[in-house]
Amino acid sequence: MSKPRTGSINRTRAGSFEASLPVAIGERRRKSHTFASKAGAQRWVNAGIAALDAGQPLPPPDPADLSRSAHAFSGVATGTGFLTVGEAWIQETYVEDRKGDVDREGQVRGYIAAIDTYLQSQGLRTETTTRKAARKMFWAMLRSESDQNSADVPHDLDADALVTMTEALELLAENGLPISVSTFKRGRQRGELLPADTSRRAHQFRVGDVFSFAAGRPGRRTAGRYSHSTLQAVRSTFRAVLDYAEGEGIVLQPGVRKAGLPKNTTPKRKTRALTLAETERVAARLHVVHQVVLWILRCLGLRPSEAFGLLVEDVIDAGPGQPGIVTVQSQGGRKFRRRQHDGSVLVLDHVDETKRDSYRILVAPAPLMDLIRLVIDVFHTDPDGGVDTKARLVPGLKKRNRGGQSTFRNALERAARKEGLNLVADIRRRGTHGDGRLVIIPTPKSMRKAFSTALQADRETIEDIRAALGHRRGAEVIHEHYLVEDPAMKPQRRIAKALTKQIATETSGTLMVPTAISCTTARQPALATDAARIEDLLAVAGWRVVEQRPDGDWITVATAAQLRGVVTAQIQADIRAGHLRAILVDRPDQGGSHYLVDETEVLAMADRLGAGSGMRQLADELGEPYDKVRQYIRRHPDLTCEPLGGRDYSVPDEVADHVRAYFREQQALELRAARMPDVAKELGISVAAIKTLVRQGRLVEDLRFHGGVQSITRPSLDAYRVRPTRGRRRA
Repeated sequence: MSKPRTGSINRTRAGSFEASLPVAIGERRRKSHTFASKAGAQRWVNAGIAALDAGQPLPPPDPADLSRSAHAFSGVATGTGFLTVGEAWIQETYVEDRKGDVDREGQVRGYIAAIDTYLQSQGLRTETTTRKAARKMFWAMLRSESDQNSADVPHDLDADALVTMTEALELLAENGLPISVSTFKRGRQRGELLPADTSRRAHQFRVGDVFSFAAGRPGRRTAGRYSHSTLQAVRSTFRAVLDYAEGEGIVLQPGVRKAGLPKNTTPKRKTRALTLAETERVAARLHVVHQVVLWILRCLGLRPSEAFGLLVEDVIDAGPGQPGIVTVQSQGGRKFRRRQHDGSVLVLDHVDETKRDSYRILVAPAPLMDLIRLVIDVFHTDPDGGVDTKARLVPGLKKRNRGGQSTFRNALERAARKEGLNLVADIRRRGTHGDGRLVIIPTPKSMRKAFSTALQADRETIEDIRAALGHRRGAEVIHEHYLVEDPAMKPQRRIAKALTKQIATETSGTLMVPTAISCTTARQPALATDAARIEDLLAVAGWRVVEQRPDGDWITVATAAQLRGVVTAQIQADIRAGHLRAILVDRPDQGGSHYLVDETEVLAMADRLGAGSGMRQLADELGEPYDKVRQYIRRHPDLTCEPLGGRDYSVPDEVADHVRAYFREQQALELRAARMPDVAKELGISVAAIKTLVRQGRLVEDLRFHGGVQSITRPSLDAYRVRPTRGRRRA
């Protein structure tokens, strides 16, 4: 029977009562409030436990029970923690007055927790924090913003030198940037670290690329946790909490709110816009669902949440070859948390709102409308011709009408890296801390910038773009209300016409870029159930194509391992050693890359080596060290094996059977016998004396252990321990 929930109520030094409960059953994170009386705290705890048992979110406390100025903050003598004041401020600002959404509340809570952690480490309270201490805190929180995609190569190393993976890992460890083998291989698979030479048995990598990759890994950031721009939000939160504290009667140190931030020393990075031709190259590495998002961002200048928020009914089609109307009035593709009137939090995947509760009406160029029209026909039209107008325009992959933003971001990054795209305006220009190879990968935000930059032909068009993006005329700030500048949609039509012209001249003429990537694999279950129909329609339209490969029958590594009767690691070792012909291709589900091997060579190798298994596979099966198994086979005069490459060997079945029998016998010996030197040490006599006892029959010898070590049976050893002790002097 589980332990009953009681909550936690503790009396503070200020005389109030702090009560806390877990935010949900099984969660470590807890919710706490400070109350003026224990009775008020107990009322909230009782209501919270009832809500948890019913599977409901924690209810807000009664404002009349919450601790206020005279009770919550009893004076400087007792000291007031910053977190206590911050929680009270959040309760009043975000919960009671609802001046921000739940997501923003979560960010602010994180800022307050970080500030409180630092102040506690310095032994400071709200009323004892000085301006100088606050400045020191901001310095400690500031993250070094030197380029994280590159690193200084040590002076004694050549950045253009080539090294193997093993050599690269050793160099990184010697220079304070250690990474694991799995991290290195994962970067290789994702295209973040591409080999410079694949002609040898082991792929070789450029030293500069290796150090850039290692420096860009998560956790490599030096100093604090916040960038300079985020630190400005932290400072604003710090000031707001101090204002609240002062209003509650806490006396602050002089000038503490005037503490400034360190100077922003982040090097200026001038980036360029992604061209339509480059966008088309990226699209070829994405499946059709992500292509839809990509082109909506690029041709309409939307944010990702706005693109995923579009519904089928938001599109007004004027027919083939004509531009269409798209209304932007909702968001989707991620979790949106909204507080209800009863104080509970509702988590949604789609909300009928946009930033600042405003909307836009845009004109989609004709090529984009051709793409959208086909998407509606394939994904949102039933066999009888009925269209699901309430469905999300961008179909869900794992769940219908759900999620998608994070998957799209990752896919876009992988595709851009594989295409070698770099948005640095002048690649030859060396960064302050870099090695001249600064890399900035396109992101969804880059599509929005490319939309506005590519159309800046004249002043009139620029004003039209600002209106479409939501800028005020003549302003450079994005965060403003979206305005419909012209009821007749003339400015937006002018933009659509200019985009149509650019698409015709800079691309192949269509936005439906042929791709070999599938959106209906088992990893996309929402579409996999209708895979045959979807793939046929996309193939007829020329949007889904079969990847062209070199002549030969190509099979996966897993299939090759089954044909050979070995583990997949053995096939991969054969590929690296050059014993098998292989090609690296994108996975059909857009989940990175994988190898395909020539089936003819796999079968030929199986015939040449005969049936059997790899020595590494055999060692893993037996649970013995690989070197121990290899030593036994190579030293035995009647056992043979053939090198496979990568320090592995092919072991025939008869040899494998002999090895299995030997090591299993050794494992059984471990259970029934002990090594003679260990027995001598235990009994406090020499090995020669042990052998004498064996000859006398007082101890029994068993088989020899691996390496020729003699053994003594455990039953005989136990009998010798309990032998009569006549003639011995008692201790």
